[in-house]
Amino acid sequence: MIELPVTEVADFLQRTFSLVPAGVESTYLDVDGALTSLLEKSARP
Repeated sequence: MIELPVTEVADFLQRTFSLVPAGVESTYLDVDGALTSLLEKSARP
C-alpha cells in the first residue's frame, strides 16, 4: 500500500488533467500497444 498526502495527489491530478484532458489520452499514449508489447515479452521463454 502506498500512502501520499491528499493535497499532493490532487495537485498532480489537476496538472495531469490540464495537460491531457479526459478522452484524448490515446493521442498521447498508446496504452493498448504498450500492454501488448509487455505481454508478448513476458510470454517469451
